[in-house]
Amino acid sequence: LYFGVTLNKAEDIPNVLPAHDEFVKSACAPVEERGVLHRYIMVTYSSYDQPVIESYGPENVARLKAVQNAYDPGLVSQRLVDGGQKTPFLNVPLSA
Repeated sequence: LYFGVTLNKAEDIPNVLPAHDEFVKSACAPVEERGVLHRYIMVTYSSYDQPVIESYGPENVARLKAVQNAYDPGLVSQRLVDGGQKTPFLNVPLSA
């Protein structure tokens, strides 16, 4: 499920985002209770705080880590690309 949120004022963020999270959880709960909630989260429809990459499963996350180690050992995609989903196994500050 995707429920987008658009705000006109930044000061609304502390109130709107938690309410949005609660709404999404309440919408997913009946689906999960029926056992038909798909484990994968589509990255283009994900919220900033959803564990998209983790939803791919441990084997796929391990493969992504191996690819990153081979092709991006300097962690450019972690450090220099602002926003978006990052690999869950690294928490690299953007200023590093």
